[in-house]
Amino acid sequence: MSPWVLTLGEPSDDLIRAIGRDNAHVLTIPEDLETWPTEPLEPHLGAITAPALVVVGDRDIPEMLAIADLLAESIPNATGPVVVEGADHLVPTRRPAQFDGEMLEFLRRTMGAAG
Repeated sequence: MSPWVLTLGEPSDDLIRAIGRDNAHVLTIPEDLETWPTEPLEPHLGAITAPALVVVGDRDIPEMLAIADLLAESIPNATGPVVVEGADHLVPTRRPAQFDGEMLEFLRRTMGAAG
C-alpha cells in the first residue's frame, strides 16, 4: 500500500485495497516509461487560468499538505486548500459527503461567476 494511503480502521480501507488490487495493471508505470520533469513546475503555476479547488486530507503525508499550500498560493484562481479532517490522500473515498459538498459549492461559485 502506498505511503499516501493509511489504514485508518474504517470500512473504506477494504474498498481502497480492492480498488488498488483490481487496478494494479493501470496504476503501475514500467520504469522505462517513467518520466520526470526536467525543470521545476512551480514557476509555471501562475500561468494556470482555470479555477482550481485544492483539497487535501489532514492525515496525508506532510509533503502533500505543503504541496496543497503551494498550489493554493501559486494558482491565481485557486480556492483552498480545503483540509478535510480524518482523510488521507484519498479524500473522495474517505470523506465522500464532505468532498462532494466542497466540490459542488466550488462549482456553484465558479459556474455562477462564469454565467
